[in-house]
Amino acid sequence: MTIKINIEPNKNPVIERYENELKVGARTVNINELQKMFASDLPIDTLLSVLI
Repeated sequence: MTIKINIEPNKNPVIERYENELKVGARTVNINELQKMFASDLPIDTLLSVLI
């Protein structure tokens, strides 16, 4: 499975999922959702150092 995130100026990001190079899904998210997804994968000490 491969995930691609397309970010264009003045548009919401689009997350696309591919399996065996075949697109099987796409979802438009707002920038806040995208930030939460990235932040959820960070180690807690890294996240806290960014917030402080």
